[in-house]
Amino acid sequence: MRVIGLNKNSHVIVDDDDYDRVMEHKWSLVTKSGCEYSHRCVDSRRSRQVHQTLHYFILGIKPKKGLEVHHRDGDGLNNTKANLVVLNRIQHRHTRGKPSNNTSGYKGVGKRGDRWVAKFKARGLWVHVGYFNTAREAAIAHDKFSVKMFGKDARVNFESIDELDKRIGDLEFARFCERTKYDPTWT
Repeated sequence: MRVIGLNKNSHVIVDDDDYDRVMEHKWSLVTKSGCEYSHRCVDSRRSRQVHQTLHYFILGIKPKKGLEVHHRDGDGLNNTKANLVVLNRIQHRHTRGKPSNNTSGYKGVGKRGDRWVAKFKARGLWVHVGYFNTAREAAIAHDKFSVKMFGKDARVNFESIDELDKRIGDLEFARFCERTKYDPTWT
């Protein structure tokens, strides 16, 4: 692993085998959607500059509609190959953390009357997991379904899946799919 300095006293991390190739270009810091990334100018002859982000450069791919590169640890400046994964837009949406205006303290949990509701969005549709007496119970239910539907890259509320026994039974999941018309092949 090698560290490369950027502007504004920042640095980016890359694998040893990518270091020489990355150093052939000038990279700078950019903030997009509240996350810091590194990018380079590819073409400045047009009226608008064209940039390439380092994570796409490292993976050797071009941005493609519907596909996004995800940084597993949430650090846009950690561009080691082990930290990068290509996801479709639906999968990538479920790797996000809780929004800044969150009042429950948990991702995918909100207050409805005197109860807590767990829900998330999949393929543009709101998936209602259920109502619960506490925000923690709702967060656990949210995590169970997120892990079942989106796998290990789902951003969950609790670190240890084993600690909370997030494994949801196949029969319970099948009933959920039937009740909500959710198709597991969407992801």
